[in-house]
Amino acid sequence: MRYFIVCLLLFGSPFLYAQLHDYNWMMGYSGGEGTDTTNEFGLMWWRFEDENLQILDHQHEGQADLWENNVSYSDGLGELFLYFDGKSIYNKEHAEMEGGNDWNPNGEQSGWFSPQAGLALDLPGSDSLIALINTHYNSFDLDAPFSLAGENLFFSVISKNANGEDGKVLIRKEIALLDTLDFGKLSACRHANGRDWWVLVPRYTFNEIHRFLLSPVGFEYLGLQEIGGGASIGLGQAFFTPDGMKHIRYHSIGGGEGDHLSIYDFNRCTGLLSNPRNEAYEKIGFGGGGTVGHGSRYLYLGSGIHLYQYDLWADDILSSRALVAEYDGFIDFNPTTFYQSQRGPDGKIYICGGVGTRFMHVIHNPNTPCPDCRIEQRGVELPTFNLGSVPNFPNYRLGPIDGSPCDTLGIDNIPLSR
Repeated sequence: MRYFIVCLLLFGSPFLYAQLHDYNWMMGYSGGEGTDTTNEFGLMWWRFEDENLQILDHQHEGQADLWENNVSYSDGLGELFLYFDGKSIYNKEHAEMEGGNDWNPNGEQSGWFSPQAGLALDLPGSDSLIALINTHYNSFDLDAPFSLAGENLFFSVISKNANGEDGKVLIRKEIALLDTLDFGKLSACRHANGRDWWVLVPRYTFNEIHRFLLSPVGFEYLGLQEIGGGASIGLGQAFFTPDGMKHIRYHSIGGGEGDHLSIYDFNRCTGLLSNPRNEAYEKIGFGGGGTVGHGSRYLYLGSGIHLYQYDLWADDILSSRALVAEYDGFIDFNPTTFYQSQRGPDGKIYICGGVGTRFMHVIHNPNTPCPDCRIEQRGVELPTFNLGSVPNFPNYRLGPIDGSPCDTLGIDNIPLSR
């Protein structure tokens, strides 16, 4: 058992948790001074204000390379505070944060190539500290991209109040775990007490998952859980349903091997998975990803040229799979297929239109069965190319499980419309 101790009692209310940390999304494709805007490379800034989306052309601001690893984090009022591309941490002024530069000095490519290689979480017990959790990679071979694997887990702490509220890294890259890990797929869920965080870190073996608890005591390792069968490792996403009751892990293998989906029940008191359902199926096209509508019922899986919906409330979830949409053949430098996705604070689901395109698909009504879910292919035209990047968010709004044995802190659930 290993702890990273953080003395929090001096830093704020022990029961405060904010809701608006997902209100700003930094995305794009290698920005900063000198960016070649004739080809529409650079950064863009998605801002959700009162749950309305505004997309700003941000090509010349900031130096980030937001390829696939993407952490964006807003303060409790919904204002951008930091973003992380796997190489550096940037503050709200789009400059490198103090202590946040040269995150991977021994090989800058090892940090940004994979989705979900980082997480930013409000530190329990504090309203001024943020935990940043990230992985590196142990290989980078363009001739064999699916040979990549995660390497080790790192834990850092950032102060919101330092440097005139521009932020500062207080604890930098402490080693939390030495192991060969999956290709990204870091995910987090609020503990049933409404304050702490469970963090799941999958191994490269597919059916073994490391379990961590982030609490006011620190970042505690609680062991390895082995569950389910084996399968190949590939690009994809891992995430929880918004209510925290299920955990989903999706692998897009490529090379003609197809895709693999795993759905587990999740216990928010113990952090343990159970009842695995696994499905492998043929797949056409590169990459993919998924997310769940804010009602926690419908899973949307972008699998290359196909977009599927699953009913997570069905008696047989896997047999509920329905085809929502099929790629319509549009090419914007690359095919605008279905790739990584994320749920917005406006309740809609946004899906990257493949790798290196200027479009996002939109599911307008994700809480309804198809065809009423209303998928709009290329529903958002972007000011710059996007290399399949969306931020990696947990559900920051999730409160305690009222009346459960873990509901011991007196935290009230906050009614939310979405």
